[in-house]
Amino acid sequence: MECKVCCDSELKDIAIGFSVILSSKKYRSVTVFCGNLKDIKRRIRLTRAVYKRGSGDARYGAVIVSIGRPNYREREYIKVCKKAKKSPEKYWINRVIL
Repeated sequence: MECKVCCDSELKDIAIGFSVILSSKKYRSVTVFCGNLKDIKRRIRLTRAVYKRGSGDARYGAVIVSIGRPNYREREYIKVCKKAKKSPEKYWINRVIL
């Protein structure tokens, strides 16, 4: 399988996403917008998957990376930012575990 990462800037974006999602256990999903923030065509989403196995509090986790175009919620977020005449943040914390 061939990995399609087009440039070093996307690798830096993935590193930003990992540093954000690993900074706190409360973050479940983080979206990092790639390229020019005024015209966003790609995004990288990092999602924390937590599995509980056996009895007790033992938890095993993984981080799932998906690269692609923004979905409906992310496009709505971008539209709201454009209407407010602000550029969206580089990374967006989608879900928080309470």
